[in-house]
Amino acid sequence: MPMYEYECHTHGTFEAMRALAEAALPEPCPTCGAHASRILSVPRLSQVSRAERIARDRNERSSHEPRSVRKAQSAPRHERPALQRSPHSRPWALEHG
Repeated sequence: MPMYEYECHTHGTFEAMRALAEAALPEPCPTCGAHASRILSVPRLSQVSRAERIARDRNERSSHEPRSVRKAQSAPRHERPALQRSPHSRPWALEHG
């Protein structure tokens, strides 16, 4: 559940965790109970680990400009000998010639 910042005109700002669908609704001030409106605040990126920030940046970049990857060349395949029918074998069986 995301955390949002609200501002009470009397007691200042406070944070509250709410569902995304309820983010725009007023939140009661924890001190006086008056309705406080949500304010826009800066994301707390300093609390996110470095690895997660790098992963999010890479994910954001790849959504606009996917990195192209070339298929690695595989080792050459050896040719198999063709299967042949011999005149004295069973007609339903294939044998190496």
